[in-house]
Amino acid sequence: MSATSPHTVRTPRREAAFVRAIYGGEPFLVNSALATGILTRQDLRTRFRRLHPRVYVRASAELDTAQTIRAAWLWGGPRSVICGGAAGYLAGEAYFGEELVRREVQLWRPS
Repeated sequence: MSATSPHTVRTPRREAAFVRAIYGGEPFLVNSALATGILTRQDLRTRFRRLHPRVYVRASAELDTAQTIRAAWLWGGPRSVICGGAAGYLAGEAYFGEELVRREVQLWRPS
């Protein structure tokens, strides 16, 4: 298996984990899946649904609260920070239940 560019390192183990995540119902960035050749645009239209711009999940997947938060973070980008109730939920705070986080995930995105 060859790399797509000299700066991209693709290992079979890493790629297999990405494939399992995509088809296992985890949210993912569409650009990464298309660039690696794991998905085609036809696959995307027929088997997946859009959660946020550039963030997709398998069409039949039902997301839990942590996956919903992760999908929002993927949309925000790698420098975004999860805030508010979502951060409290991930930290295990009892006050921040799933019903609060399901409605809204707050992110801080640096400019």
